[in-house]
Amino acid sequence: MWLLKRRAARGHRLPESRVALLIPLSVGYDSDPDRVEGVVREEAVTSAGEISGLLVEPASFVRFVPGFGDHSLDLTLICQVATFVDRYLVQHELRKRLLRWFWAEGSEIPYPMRAVVLKSASNGVRDERPMSHVVFGGLYDGQPFTAEKPPGNLCEPGAPR
Repeated sequence: MWLLKRRAARGHRLPESRVALLIPLSVGYDSDPDRVEGVVREEAVTSAGEISGLLVEPASFVRFVPGFGDHSLDLTLICQVATFVDRYLVQHELRKRLLRWFWAEGSEIPYPMRAVVLKSASNGVRDERPMSHVVFGGLYDGQPFTAEKPPGNLCEPGAPR
């Protein structure tokens, strides 16, 4: 029994050494998905001759999967690499190249945003500014404060705690 297991483990090989590589991408809802798909595919195809391990055939392609995210359009770049280990270098290089394209185009790289509605106890007025507008807030010495109007130095000696 031991000899059989040893031979099976030693002789184990995949029928083919190439491996599919899936790279998720997110773009803002104001982006044209057809244009993004074309540029990402073109970048992957041209990079196949330049990045070690990225295969020319079968050609890389992009799918609008998983689709509509909470804050972004989510796509997947699908390409083939020569071996499992090549995945790391290929992802590294392709992501840098795609990021440069996003920067050059001025494309929004989305990040999660939430709207916070603050209701003042004194006048009942709703404040519907985006959360990025209010970095932090709370009560200090019974008075509300936000990042825009902090209550002075909270760490100075003698400050109430």
